[in-house]
Amino acid sequence: KRPLVSISPFMDAAALSRSSLRTLLRAVDRYVSRAHGNDAFRTFLLDSFRRGGKPGEKEAPPAAADGSARTAVEYATLLDAVHEHKNLLISYNISTDKYATRKQQLGNVAGSVGLQMPKEYQED
Repeated sequence: KRPLVSISPFMDAAALSRSSLRTLLRAVDRYVSRAHGNDAFRTFLLDSFRRGGKPGEKEAPPAAADGSARTAVEYATLLDAVHEHKNLLISYNISTDKYATRKQQLGNVAGSVGLQMPKEYQED
């Protein structure tokens, strides 16, 4: 695997922040937003980066760009690791709910070719 963010000695704080934000948004799009059809978390992250602070802070100190960039890279790494761990568990059949596992595998295959699984009919 290639590193999430390539850090150059010539990279300034703004370039590092943009690079880490792109890395985080790719991970969020891959595992959270597009996977579930909800862009609320992506919008929240964009707004917090535009404010200049870590997500959840009301106001950001002037030197918060480096901390938020580091936090973004760490969170993107966490998302990748959790997804990889989940895939390993599924591939080794370490799951108690076989139906949900199969449904997720079919959803992943459908998503990789640009399709969506049909909604299940539920009688009220």
